[in-house]
Amino acid sequence: MNVAAGTVQQVEDVDGVRIQAEFSRFLKEFTDENGVRIYESAIAALVEPERNTLYVDMRHVHSYSATLYGTIELQFYKLYPYICEALQLAVIDSCTEDADRQRMHKKEVYVS
Repeated sequence: MNVAAGTVQQVEDVDGVRIQAEFSRFLKEFTDENGVRIYESAIAALVEPERNTLYVDMRHVHSYSATLYGTIELQFYKLYPYICEALQLAVIDSCTEDADRQRMHKKEVYVS
């Protein structure tokens, strides 16, 4: 590593990227007992300027994937940025207007 030249090699967090992909699938695929995708409308509502938090029931995560639940539970603080990034990408995917997509690239969203 050449510190004098100011080059720093970035290392990708493999676990973080994997959990981001799994959480993204959870947000898109999870259905309740009636077959309704309960997070779909909540994700679409995050486009509104005054909304920035999605409330996720961890029992839903556990019923979707015990592995995902356990990993988030054990490494929550490490994985939280990846979970929020998964949510932001899901919100951007749900946007129907280009102006909303552009705004969502700048907006921070959170998972609670």
